[in-house]
Amino acid sequence: MPVSVEEIYNSFDTDLGAFVSARIRDPDAAEDVLQDIYLKIHSRVGTVRDEEKIGAWVFRVARNAVNDYYRARKPTAELEEGAEAPPDPSKEEMEQELSTAVRDMLEGLPPDHREALYLTEYVGLTQKDLAE
Repeated sequence: MPVSVEEIYNSFDTDLGAFVSARIRDPDAAEDVLQDIYLKIHSRVGTVRDEEKIGAWVFRVARNAVNDYYRARKPTAELEEGAEAPPDPSKEEMEQELSTAVRDMLEGLPPDHREALYLTEYVGLTQKDLAE
């Protein structure tokens, strides 16, 4: 028999309230998010396949609702009228930056791995030839 929203409420309300309150300090906002969680649970409880994992599902819904709350509050800045985007870097600048990053990454590898990567990617050996 499918689990009901009432059963979820009775089983998880206290823990859900604590979960949300620990992550959202404003009590009114926390209560709003908790209500959103119950709306989502009510509308999607029929999609739960494994009723033994209902607790994990409920807290995943709660975690996503808290994340949504913070995403919605993320500050945005208005662009000034007529503001231009920064110029794109030249192809040479991008190649130089990438070359430096790859060189640094290669230097961080153990010598045998560094040599294998160099031989296959830069010299052109196949991995089969390198293995032989």
